[in-house]
This record gives sequence, structure tokens and C-alpha cells, in this order.
Amino acid sequence: MSSAGQQAVEQQFSSPTLNLSWLLLDFGGRSGSIGAARAALLAADWTHNASLQSVVLAVEQAYFLYLGTKALLDAQQTTLKEAQTNLEAAEQRHRVGLATIADVLQARTALSQARLALQATEGELQTTRGGLALSMGLPANIPYDLEVVPDTTLPLGVVEGVDTLIAQALRARPDLAAQRAQVEQARARVSVARSQALPSISVGGNAGETYFINPPPSSAKSGNSYNATLTISIPLFSGGSQVYNVKAASAAADAAARRAQGFEQQVVYQVFNAYYGLRTSTQQVRTSRDLLASATESEQVALARYKAGAGSLLDLLTAQAALASARALAIQARLSWNTALAQLAHDVGILGLDGSSPLQMQTDTTGTPK
Repeated sequence: MSSAGQQAVEQQFSSPTLNLSWLLLDFGGRSGSIGAARAALLAADWTHNASLQSVVLAVEQAYFLYLGTKALLDAQQTTLKEAQTNLEAAEQRHRVGLATIADVLQARTALSQARLALQATEGELQTTRGGLALSMGLPANIPYDLEVVPDTTLPLGVVEGVDTLIAQALRARPDLAAQRAQVEQARARVSVARSQALPSISVGGNAGETYFINPPPSSAKSGNSYNATLTISIPLFSGGSQVYNVKAASAAADAAARRAQGFEQQVVYQVFNAYYGLRTSTQQVRTSRDLLASATESEQVALARYKAGAGSLLDLLTAQAALASARALAIQARLSWNTALAQLAHDVGILGLDGSSPLQMQTDTTGTPK
């Protein structure tokens, strides 16, 4: 196209370029950022493992509590039947003139007390049942039931000593490892803060080619360009913020180290407490077994004496109350031992996701826990 002796030419061009930049030196900033990110990832991973172990422990605690409450309910049903038998025997003896009305009233009182205890345990059973469902992530009103398998084995203590278990916990506890990873993360941030107050050196370059496309009959033309750069960045003035950033990061790292040290002492105490809690529970199970055997024999003697007319109903009721208490104590001791074993495995940091406890148990069933 031409106008007044001038000619307009439509021209197209494109210029693709490639830019590269590489940080050569920043006095620890880049490595600090990588280290902080890696430590944060490890801390999150360890925290995840600790959360899993806590969930397993909560399920085990709810499970043993439910089984213990159900076993207690069975024991109270037996006590209720015994109280009903006592009332029938007292009424029969009263009818033939061998007992006074006081015996009948005492038997009725004992029956009412047994029934009240049974009703309270029935309500508690539903509560523990809902708690177990909740710990498993299920609705509390979901229908299910668990069978109570009689366990007559004698609980044993652990082979490892408390110092060995504490040392193992300091190595294996995932939440403690998470605390230590957070310390490393905080220390890496100090390196990042320091690097921001120091120069950095980077190298870069770019390459490009420009294409000019003219309309026919002109031909396309192109041109190449290359350049390289070396950049030195020096922070000259920041109003003191970089100095304070370093101090803040250093203080945060010291605080994280102190928190990890305090948590380490807490871990030591938890293992120490759980270890001796298991020892006590082991001894209580053995003592409660002896108590139950003695109370059972005493109740049988009192019942035989009452039936033979040589004993009073008060003696029989006293013996049966002691037997009911011994049954409850034996069940509670067994529950406490199972819970204490799971707690110790959790505090050492070796509780399995299937609820297993890899603690080594003693094989001598006659000895005392060590």
C-alpha cells in the first residue's frame, strides 16, 4: 500500500529467549531452607506416628474397660442370685420357726443392694460400650457386642529393667523424635536468617533469537544474542531488622531445645511411672486371686453353717459381701494390669498398630516381678 509517495510494509517478528540463573553462594541460606523443610517433614511424620500410637492406646483402654465392666456385671448377677437364694432360705426358715423376721428383712436388704449395684453396672456397661465404639471411630449407638473370654493366666512382669526401658523410650518415642526434629528446624532457620544479612553471589545468562518475517518477495531474517551475568547482592541497610531476625531465630531455636529437653524428662517420668504401675498391677492380680480364693471358701463355710442351723444369716451375708468385693477387686486388678501393660508399651514408644506389646515378659510364674 502506498500513499503520497510512501510505502507501508507489514512486518512480523518473534523473539524466543531462554534465561538461566544459578545461586552460587548465599552463606548457608539455601542449605538452611532445605534443612528446615526436611526437619519439618520429619517432625510431621513422627507426629503422625505418635498420633497412631495414641489412638491404639485409647482403643485398648476403652476395650479393657468394657470387658472389665462386662465381667463385673456377670459377677454381680451371680451375687444377685446368691442374695435371692438367701432370701428364699430365710423365708423358709422363718415359716418353720427356725429364723426370726429380722433374718428375712436382712436378706431382703441384701437383695435390694445387690439389685441396685447390678442396675448401676448395667448403665455403666452401656456407657463403656459407647466409649469403645467412639474410640474406634464408630457411632456410640451402633449395635455390637464382645464376648468375655475367661483369662486365668497369671500376669507376669517385664524382663527389662526400668533403666533399659527409659533408654529405649529416648530412642523410640515418636513424639520425642518430633520435638527433636523441630529443634533442627529452628536451628536451620537461624542459618536462613543469618544469610539474609550477608552477600549472595549468583550467575545467570540468557540466549535468544529474533526472527523478522517480511512479506514476499522479502525473505525472513534472524539474529542471535547471548549474554552472561555475575550478580553480587550486598544488603547495605535494613534498619537493623536483619540483626533482630537473627536474634529472634536464635531465641526460637533455644526455646525449642529447652522444650525438647523438658519433654525428654517427661518421657523419662512417664516410663518410670508406667513401669512401676505395671509392677503394682501384677502384684495386685496375684493378691486378688488369693483374696478371691479365701473369700470363696469363707462364703461356702458360712453357707454350710447357716443351712445346718449353726450359723447366723448375718455371718452368711457378711461372707457373701466379702466374696462380692473380692470378685470385683479381682476383675479390677486384671483390668488394671492389661491397661498398665498397654500404657507402658505406649510410653516406651513400641506399641504396635495392632495393639501388640513387644515387651518381653517373665517366664517364672512363681517369682515376684523384678
